Amino acid sequence: MERADDRRASGSSRAGCRLNRPPVTPEDSWQSLRQTDHDIALCLLFTTAKNRPVIADIFSLAHELENAIRIPSEMMLAAIRLQWWSDALTSDEESNVPLMQRLQQHMTTTSLKRSDLITLVEAWQNRLTDDNLDASSSWATCWQLAARLSHKNGQDDADINDIARVIGDAFIAIRSGSQSITPPSMQMLQRLKGGKGECRWLYLAGCLARYQLQSGQRDDPLLAWRLLCWRFGVKPPGQSPIP
Repeated sequence: MERADDRRASGSSRAGCRLNRPPVTPEDSWQSLRQTDHDIALCLLFTTAKNRPVIADIFSLAHELENAIRIPSEMMLAAIRLQWWSDALTSDEESNVPLMQRLQQHMTTTSLKRSDLITLVEAWQNRLTDDNLDASSSWATCWQLAARLSHKNGQDDADINDIARVIGDAFIAIRSGSQSITPPSMQMLQRLKGGKGECRWLYLAGCLARYQLQSGQRDDPLLAWRLLCWRFGVKPPGQSPIP
């Protein structure tokens, strides 16, 4: 039988392992999103280094919430998964989950508000219990939060929220294989182009959504090259400077 002293020593050893684990870094956020959402990760290369990890982790959390709904075979299991994220975000206890560690770090440095993350989780919880809500309702919360955190170019929140929702809806349509949605207009996207760099990723995400909806092409080996061309207004081979 394990003695009390042995249990204390074992507990101290485990605590030491937790304390000695490598700290999370800004690069972890982007690399994690890259494995889950390659397209958005590439667009985020065109935002500021300060904003990139925060926005990347917002999208990573949204993908976790989406998986919480789609993967379980029963509604109750989905609700439990979503509630875990809600509880973890409201707790001050240090998490062992890498994404949760990064989110806690963002909240500590005030890069993210706890209330905004709770609202994000609630968007998926509401969708789970309300048959009238679809994917666009929950993903809109994600895109709008990411856009607001990037927003430095003088537009009002209503404007940036509308643009972000249209772009988010386009990505949902692309990934579901739907062709029934109108691509974001260039007139709308041009309103993002006058910023100082923070909203540039959103402009390029809109350009990418237009291109993918119009071409029907998702897996593009030249995607990084196209984004560079759209960013600097250079004409890609066989294309106009903007899609």
